[in-house]
Amino acid sequence: PKPKPKPKLKSKPKPKTRPTPAAATAATASAKTKASVASAGGMSVKVHFRDEIRRAPLGRVSGFEGLREVVASIFPAAGGKITYKDEDGDNVLICTDEELRVAIQETTGKTLKLWVTDVPASGKEEQRN
Repeated sequence: PKPKPKPKLKSKPKPKTRPTPAAATAATASAKTKASVASAGGMSVKVHFRDEIRRAPLGRVSGFEGLREVVASIFPAAGGKITYKDEDGDNVLICTDEELRVAIQETTGKTLKLWVTDVPASGKEEQRN
């Protein structure tokens, strides 16, 4: 008698992996931040550095690094902290895309006013009057 052929084993399809709720939320928040920062296309930025003030179009800035590029194009010597004044008059440090988005949202009018220091963000705090 002939041996019976072994049945072929079918591999089970792998379940599709879904991002965890936290990862999905973080990805959505990041996308929203980039979209809202990029939508600031009609705004301009007024940058205060040392004793000078210069203005430039904010354009379609793609986040905090894009803001750094705009500041560097206005003031090549500026490499320090970037701050803005919030509604309470406090100087608020901008270091992330989300903080930039908040600064843009809190801006009244079409001009985002920023202050750039000589002190890098990881260095000592500079006192303001």
